[in-house]
Amino acid sequence: MLPRLIDEHWRRIGFTQRPKLAAIKHLCREVDLLHPQVDDNGRRPDNVEYPWTGASGSAEVPAHWKFPLMSRLHDPSGKLLLKAAVGLTRNPAMFIR
Repeated sequence: MLPRLIDEHWRRIGFTQRPKLAAIKHLCREVDLLHPQVDDNGRRPDNVEYPWTGASGSAEVPAHWKFPLMSRLHDPSGKLLLKAAVGLTRNPAMFIR
């Protein structure tokens, strides 16, 4: 939903260069995968709540895990996603007609 809100907001304020929604959609999927019940059919056991068994067979814990999403939040799409999320939580009306 957030990528569509971002696109609509950019269209309404008249920006001619639209954001790269494919990259933003991928980041949103990565955020979804942080939830323990969204494990991508067993391919992504890492989550932000519970320990899981790693590839080596040892227990991995969220506090010590380097989530792939973290490094992507500093690229342009990540910054736009964070800016939109902050804007949406502080002023949701800016994204609604």
